[in-house]
Amino acid sequence: MTHLIGFPLSMTEQYRRTILSLSLALLMLGMSAAFALDAGESASLPEEQITRENHSPLHEPGAPLGSVYTNLTITQGYNHACMILENQSLICWGGGGNGRLGDGSSTNSLIPVYSNVPANETPVEIGAGWWHTCGLMESGKIYCWGGGVFGQMGDGTSADNNYEMRQVSLPFGRTGKTIAVGEHHACTIADNDEVYCWGNNEEGAVGASGYQDTEATPVHVDLPGNLYAISIGAGNEHTCVAVNNGRAYCWGDNYYGQLGASTTDWNSYTPLIVQIPGNRDVVSIAAGGFHSCAVLDNGKVMCWGADNWGQLGDGGANENVNYPVYVSMGSNTARAIVTGWHTSCMILDYGDTQCWGRNSDGQVGSGDDGITEYTTPSTVAGSHDFVSISMIDEGACAITSDAEVYCWGDNWYGQAGNAQSQTQEYIPVELDYSNNHASLNDRDPDADGILTIFDPSPYGCIAGTWVNISTGDCAATDPGYYTDQAQLTYQIPCANGTYQPASGRTSCLLAPAGYYVDYEAAVEATPCPAGEYQPTEGQTSCLETIVGHYTTGGDANPIPCAPGSYQPASGQSECILADIGYHVASSGSTTQSLCAPGGYSAGNGTVDCTLAELGRFVAGTGATGSDSCGLGTYADVEGLVACKDADTGHYVDTEGASEPTPCPTGQYQATTGQTECMDTEAGHYTSDEGSVNQRECDRGSFQSSTGASSCDAAEVGYFVDEMAASEQTPCTAGSYQNEPSSTYCKYASEGHHVPDSGSSSQTRCSVGTFSDTTGLVECHQASPGYTVIVEASTSQDACEIGTYQSDFGQTHCDDADMGHYVPAEGAGAQTPCSMGTYQSRTGQSSCIDAEPGYFSGQEGMTNPDFCAAGTYQPNSGQSACLEADTGHYVELSGKTEQIPCKQGNYQPNSGQTSCLEADAGHIVPDSGASAQTPCEPGTYQDRTGEITCRLAAKNNYVDEAGSDSQKKCATGYSQPERGQSECLKDAAESSLPIVPIAGAVVVAAAVGFFMMNRGKSGGPPKGGAPGGNMRRGPPQKGAKRRKKRPE
Repeated sequence: MTHLIGFPLSMTEQYRRTILSLSLALLMLGMSAAFALDAGESASLPEEQITRENHSPLHEPGAPLGSVYTNLTITQGYNHACMILENQSLICWGGGGNGRLGDGSSTNSLIPVYSNVPANETPVEIGAGWWHTCGLMESGKIYCWGGGVFGQMGDGTSADNNYEMRQVSLPFGRTGKTIAVGEHHACTIADNDEVYCWGNNEEGAVGASGYQDTEATPVHVDLPGNLYAISIGAGNEHTCVAVNNGRAYCWGDNYYGQLGASTTDWNSYTPLIVQIPGNRDVVSIAAGGFHSCAVLDNGKVMCWGADNWGQLGDGGANENVNYPVYVSMGSNTARAIVTGWHTSCMILDYGDTQCWGRNSDGQVGSGDDGITEYTTPSTVAGSHDFVSISMIDEGACAITSDAEVYCWGDNWYGQAGNAQSQTQEYIPVELDYSNNHASLNDRDPDADGILTIFDPSPYGCIAGTWVNISTGDCAATDPGYYTDQAQLTYQIPCANGTYQPASGRTSCLLAPAGYYVDYEAAVEATPCPAGEYQPTEGQTSCLETIVGHYTTGGDANPIPCAPGSYQPASGQSECILADIGYHVASSGSTTQSLCAPGGYSAGNGTVDCTLAELGRFVAGTGATGSDSCGLGTYADVEGLVACKDADTGHYVDTEGASEPTPCPTGQYQATTGQTECMDTEAGHYTSDEGSVNQRECDRGSFQSSTGASSCDAAEVGYFVDEMAASEQTPCTAGSYQNEPSSTYCKYASEGHHVPDSGSSSQTRCSVGTFSDTTGLVECHQASPGYTVIVEASTSQDACEIGTYQSDFGQTHCDDADMGHYVPAEGAGAQTPCSMGTYQSRTGQSSCIDAEPGYFSGQEGMTNPDFCAAGTYQPNSGQSACLEADTGHYVELSGKTEQIPCKQGNYQPNSGQTSCLEADAGHIVPDSGASAQTPCEPGTYQDRTGEITCRLAAKNNYVDEAGSDSQKKCATGYSQPERGQSECLKDAAESSLPIVPIAGAVVVAAAVGFFMMNRGKSGGPPKGGAPGGNMRRGPPQKGAKRRKKRPE
């Protein structure tokens, strides 16, 4: 279903109706324009007012399809038709698509239009296919136009539309005699009677064996033997020809049996013979859509192929047949046959035209539109005397005996030519053209009443025949006679020197060389007798042979005596063979010759003396045999006068040798004529047969044996550095060779060593070893302080600082132990830390000074020791601690300074952890004291750890130093002063008042108590010795320090 682009199929019904109405309106408008164009074209054709030709000179006007004797001037194709007018103009009508009407356009035309024939060309025959048309010109050239997509133009192109006539590319020098146009291909019988076809070859209709679908230039069709075509027909996709021996051949599509070859093959690309009865000849042939038909020499018609519409005309059951069947035609005989798509037509001898097959479009022309199929012939209505007819599709056009054209059948495109279209014409309608007068051929030019296709002499008594007055017939000339022009009433005898063995000839043959004719009317030439010859044609006698030659009879030239024979006399019929010991080397010899030295002749007729055979010789002339060569000699060519000495490098140990034997490999021979060879010496060889000298073994090879054919390559691990060596030398330790045939050994490369002699490889230095030079037997062990961690090392690696290695051949360095260090690379030992230093970590490059308060008292310390209580160390890096001085102490370990004993304390010894309190009776007034001071007399101290002594109270005394108590004055004694060492004897009773004295005593006691307890309210400082001096504590965080008062 067709729809407008851009509109969906689901448009509303009202919209579809609108579009339909517009389409119908446009269609009517287009048809009106077409009819107006046809009318315009009709008006454009000139009304030629010419007098019609008088056909009375034509003895039998008309032309059968595809005959070489006449040209068909009417044709109807698929939807168009063409004809050649009497004035040789070409007109066409009907469908004009692809340019098939030849008027330069693709416009349809209901009435004829003139075709544009090339300048200086005159059309004589016309043929129409489906979409193309072809015409044969008087010049013999063929032109085609219209559709060419299958190569129908025959000029090498395949364009679809061809509005100008294009010349078919026939082979050089060839012209056409007749043409046949099929559905999409065309054929011609050329002037040399050979068939050429072009166009669609999908099923083989062109006859091209290359199996190409399109043949755009003419292809030669190979007919069997020397056969040539006299009639041709082109159908849908097959082609048929009638040939000169009365047979017929077809090729192409055979699906329905249309090749008539009794084969079920679907097609054939080469001609197959049609199974015509053997007693009948084919004189005309036609190929239709899917069937074929032929006129036989008795006027009967046979058809074969598709019969689905009764187109075979045998009244059968519409069964396809692949062999010819007779058309049911009673006693009638036919003079022409054409075939269409499903219809066939024939012109009978008495003038009627009959058709059969499909009639759905009126193509049978019977006038009955109710019958769609005729299985037997039906007469075409109208009593027309048709003499030519054409049919290819579903219609036909024909020419009457007075040159008028009628058409019938399908007229959808106006191909019936009656100015109408879209009709079926069931009876012939006359061409609607004022100059309806076609060109016609004469089918009986010699007026003997026999049509050319049936007439063995279609053109009268021509040369090679003569008019037999007694019978009134044309008679072929007898053997020995000829006629060289038409209509002679006698035959001419062949003159002396000529002859003619055949009848019906236009000339006589010259007696060939080697023959002669010495009388008239000869039917054959006489061969020259033996001993004579004749080199020239047309002679009446022969010549005697010369010396050195002979003849055996019928020879054009004397035959030279063959080599090996001779003839000293003339006029001979044979030659003499050479005697034994003699020879004759060249032809035409008159004498024989002795065999020269080196050759012999053992029999008669020798051409060349037999050369002394291989291994033999002939010393003299005229020899009849040869002699064998002796030991040490040979003959390697034929014809030797003497044998050759065995060559150097060779020997001969048998008689009759044809060649010396080459010394085998391993042997040699420096002298000629020898019967044996010598073995090679050790250190030598011969590798080639036929050696003249032994060869020294090259450096890198050796041979320890005699008779050697080669030298042994020095093995890996060995070398040979001199010529002609009989042994190989092992590589020494420290060297190697990994390649055979070496002349030297390789030193072990750096990083490698070779420990053994005869080594084929070097060994990589193992880890822990290295090689920094070549040629080592053993690798060096890594030195102390060094390592090698990879194989094949060329150097050792120094241990990094902080590491060391004390052994040889090691792969790693050891970290320095704790208490030790390694200060430089490549160390073979670690160093213990010196006294005053230590090292608590491994792998270090230095030691750490013992910190203040610590000491390292020996080497290799991993940690420093605390200074013990009683000792101290204010400096770093010390090997010992200092004892606390006298008057000082160090209470705890790890101290960096000593503490002076505080007031009231002392220390008389060094290295002490504490101070001693001053004993009772003693004091220590200053810090850092190493001794206590005894209280002086008059004073005492009853407590320990004091810094001052107490004065003896009044009425008390202290009379010894270091007293821890005071003594009361004895009765009668007193001491009014404090701090006295003795009492005073009382004097008389004192007059001092008691109360004042008591008050003074109380005041003094209070002062003393205050002095003793000053500074004790906060207790002793933390960590201080009892009774020590109070020390000011550190200021609290954030407290301001009071500036020291300047002194």
